[in-house]
Amino acid sequence: MFDYKLLDALAAVITHGSFEKAAQVLAITQSAVSQRIKLLEQRMGRPLLIRSSPVKPSPAGRQLLRHAQQVQSLESQLMETLSGEKTVNWQTVRLAVNADSLATWLPAVLKGLFEHEILTELTVNDQDVTTEYLKKGEVMGCLASSARVVQGCHCEFLGNMEYIAVATPKFYQTFHKEPFSKVPTVHFGRQDELQNRFLKKYFQLEPGQFPAHILPSVEAILEAARSGIAYGIVPRMQASPYLLDNELVEMTPGKSLSVPLYWHYWQLETTVLKRVSTLMTREARKQLQCFQ
Repeated sequence: MFDYKLLDALAAVITHGSFEKAAQVLAITQSAVSQRIKLLEQRMGRPLLIRSSPVKPSPAGRQLLRHAQQVQSLESQLMETLSGEKTVNWQTVRLAVNADSLATWLPAVLKGLFEHEILTELTVNDQDVTTEYLKKGEVMGCLASSARVVQGCHCEFLGNMEYIAVATPKFYQTFHKEPFSKVPTVHFGRQDELQNRFLKKYFQLEPGQFPAHILPSVEAILEAARSGIAYGIVPRMQASPYLLDNELVEMTPGKSLSVPLYWHYWQLETTVLKRVSTLMTREARKQLQCFQ
C-alpha cells in the first residue's frame, strides 16, 4: 500500500517544479518535503525525480504521478457519491490540446465545462506529440492526430480538420502563376510539419525550398494572410467567414490537407471526466462535420 502523504509530496514537487513551492502548497517545511520524497524513493528503490530546474519526474515518477492523480479523482468522486454533495465547488482538469483546435472549436467545450464548475489547465502543442503528456501522467486527456491507444486510456475518433491555403485576392493575383518555391508563406515554427506536408504533397517542395515568415501563433498566421504579406495554411473552419466575405480566397483551389483528431483520456469512471468526454466528442463532431 502507498502512503498517500508521500505521493502528495511527489505530485506537488512535480506540478510546481520545486521543493520550495511544493512546501508552500502543502503548508509544511521544505525539509519535510525532502524527507517524504527521500522516503518514497527508498521504498520504491529508484529515483523518482530529476533534480533539475524546474524539477522533473523520472520515468517511475511519472507513473506514480499519474496514479496519484487518478486516486485523487476517484476519491473526490466517491466523496460526492457518499455525501450527495460536491466536495469542492470548482474542479480543474489538465488537458493537452493542439493550437488549431483551441483557436476554433474548443472554446465551446471550455464554456460548457465552465457551466458545470470545471476549470481547465491546458498545455498547447502540436497534435502529433500531445499523447506524450498523457503517457507522462501530466494530463488526464489530450487531442491527438494518432489513433494509437495509450496504455490505461480510451481513444475516440472526433473527425478530420481540413486545412487549406488562403490569401488576399491581391496576393493571389500577384503570385498564383509563380512556382510555389518563390511564393512567401508563413510558418508556425521552424519545424512546421503541417506546412511541410502540404507543400511536399502538392508541390514536391522540401523544408527550406520556399520563403517563409515564422509567426508562432495560429491567429497570427491568419492575420498574416489577411494583411497580404503571405499565404497561410489554416483550418477551413477558421478561414470560412473571410472566404464568404471574399476577403480571402483559396490559393490552391481543390487542394487541402485533412488531419484526423482523436480524443484520448484516462479509463476512469468519474463524473468530471465523463462530462469532459461528452462535451469534447459532441462539440468536435458537430463542428468538424460542418467543414468536411
